[in-house]
Amino acid sequence: MNVDNRESQKLDNQFQLFLNPENDDDYDQHEHQDDYKHDETKDTSSDSSNPKSHSFLEYLLEETLSQVFSSANFQDTDQPSEIKSESNESLKTVITPQDSEFSDELQFEQNGSNINIPEDAGLRPGSWILFPQLPEDRDEGVAKFIELTEALNVPPIGQVLHMLKMNEINLKSYGLDPRTMKIICEALNSNTAVKILNFQDNWLTADACYHLNDLIINNNIITEINLSGCRIGEAGSKELETGISSAESLQDLNVSRCDLGDEGLQYLSKGVYCSPSLKKVNFSNNNLSKNCASTLQKMLIQTDNLDELNLSWNYLNSSKFWETFIIGLTTNKTLKYLIVNWNGLGGECVPYLTEYLSSDPNLLRLDLRDNSFTSVEKIAEALINNTKMEIVELGNNPVQAKEVFTFIQALTKLVSTSGLKMIDLENIWADKEVLPLLDDLKTRIGLDVTLGGILSNYEIIGPDPRKIFLKRANFEAMKPKKKKLKRNFGQFVMSLQDLIVSREAFKKSIKSAKVKLSESLITEISNAFEIGEDAIDLSDLKKFYLKEYPEAAELPPLVLPRKKRKIKKTSKKLK
Repeated sequence: MNVDNRESQKLDNQFQLFLNPENDDDYDQHEHQDDYKHDETKDTSSDSSNPKSHSFLEYLLEETLSQVFSSANFQDTDQPSEIKSESNESLKTVITPQDSEFSDELQFEQNGSNINIPEDAGLRPGSWILFPQLPEDRDEGVAKFIELTEALNVPPIGQVLHMLKMNEINLKSYGLDPRTMKIICEALNSNTAVKILNFQDNWLTADACYHLNDLIINNNIITEINLSGCRIGEAGSKELETGISSAESLQDLNVSRCDLGDEGLQYLSKGVYCSPSLKKVNFSNNNLSKNCASTLQKMLIQTDNLDELNLSWNYLNSSKFWETFIIGLTTNKTLKYLIVNWNGLGGECVPYLTEYLSSDPNLLRLDLRDNSFTSVEKIAEALINNTKMEIVELGNNPVQAKEVFTFIQALTKLVSTSGLKMIDLENIWADKEVLPLLDDLKTRIGLDVTLGGILSNYEIIGPDPRKIFLKRANFEAMKPKKKKLKRNFGQFVMSLQDLIVSREAFKKSIKSAKVKLSESLITEISNAFEIGEDAIDLSDLKKFYLKEYPEAAELPPLVLPRKKRKIKKTSKKLK
């Protein structure tokens, strides 16, 4: 039996011993007999004298300590003999990383019991298979940026070096000139970190747009470009057409406030419908007129990816524009969000909008805020036939309260299959009559209608006149300067019986108590506590007075001072 087979059999016996400790004696006897046969030169007196001296756990501990000491090159002659195991006396472990891709195998040799522990068990290279390690020395165009800055003698923008390794290049309002744009675009050609370009409010020339176009063509990482306020005009849009149409990862393009005009829109619209990935486009505030209707129609018909289109702050209020534009909207199957606020849309556009909404398009959100609609009833009727629309925004339109009631009343015909979730009527007011209709829409189909407010939906709550009159009565009763004429009005109130009396009887009771009150105050108190025609509830008066002045319950009863009789003095005549 060779060494490897002998050691394998020995390990199997050790494992069986661990599972069946009752066979410990037999195992030790067989083990030592085998050792005597194959290794007679070794000293086994300690093991043979006590065959059951070590358990399996102790054996494993000896193996571990032996490996640790041997790897650290410890040479201790006084070390107990139990630390050296017979099974490992003739073995040496050698690590060969080439034997496996991820873990190291052990190779045994007959030269001793030392073991070499590997520095890496193969876990680190194996982990990079699932999580690839990025190279630490990625340039990301930094060296290119520095080189071109020095070559063109352009003052460098210090933040760019840091931004080249971030997710976004944000150079908003930096006043970029064509040379700087060229340097930035050249540096970004091989960049893999930057995905967002924000050049908002920089006046970009056609030359700058030329370099930006090359960047969009060469870089397939950029997903969003913001050119809002860059005023690229027709010339700049012409330069960007090729790049936008071929960009494979670009999803968001913002060219608002760029002075495109109808001519500049023609170039960018081609890029939009030719783009394989563009989903969001902002053409707001670009002086677009009715002449761009066919351009937008063609763009909507041919695009396969566009989800959101912003056409706000333009001049698209002509019926001729909507007559053409509505064909593109109806044909398009991908648009989810349309923004046409601040376009002066009025009644002449309503028929085309209702036609579009009634066709049940895939549109989920329509923004018609800040236009000139005065009647929106037809829009509500079109929404009844629409099952996909979720949000309609009509706020800040000059719609009167009566029209709002008609609009909401028409919405009550909506059924549960409708997808409407919210209608925004911001800054539009309605009468109180719409409140039950709003509650019905909320409970029945879960539709929220947001209003600017409810007209006359208030209740005037002023001071309680009874408080004022009783407070005045307390003052007037104590107003006389002479002490004997002062009265506590609370004592008078508590002296009243719980009866219903006439006005005249109430007035006489005040006079009989010698409480000095003005005639007008007595009249107002009578009016405040009158329960019928010429009937005053004295119990109600007492309850209200005690509520306002609880301390009156502890006042002594009212006692009127007796009138002193004058004794006439008679003069005695002298006789």
